[in-house]
Amino acid sequence: MLDQNNNFRQGCESLDELMTNGSGTWVNNQPPAAFEKLWRGLALVGAIHIGGMLINVIFQMMGNNSLDGIPAKFLGL
Repeated sequence: MLDQNNNFRQGCESLDELMTNGSGTWVNNQPPAAFEKLWRGLALVGAIHIGGMLINVIFQMMGNNSLDGIPAKFLGL
């Protein structure tokens, strides 16, 4: 466990005691639900973005440049 000065104290039962020291971060080896949703959402958005870039590269390698105008449409150009 940690003492009042946040120094490691001998006799700590396990790492779980350090993770659940009352700070409200992890409970029963589970992250807070809000942060887990945030990270899963960021991973999903990143995967979709990388997938879209891969599709665009494949289209360009095939000589099809029809996807190049899509970002400009979002800007109103």
